[in-house]
Amino acid sequence: MSTPMVGPDGHGADKTLPRISYKINEAAKIVGVSPITIRRAIARGLLKPCRAFRHPLIPADQLRQMVEAAQ
Repeated sequence: MSTPMVGPDGHGADKTLPRISYKINEAAKIVGVSPITIRRAIARGLLKPCRAFRHPLIPADQLRQMVEAAQ
């Protein structure tokens, strides 16, 4: 998934930035599990969300590592 870049004038630019983190519901959809499963993984220490903002954000690389470890 990519997020469009916004130029200095507030309009979209030609390039897109890759997503580096996801909300819990977004992460659950990407991995194919329920949001409660993501919350349980956080509680068990399998995922460490960034809590700098209002919603906990799950880094994309941690999602990738969790899926790879399960294979």
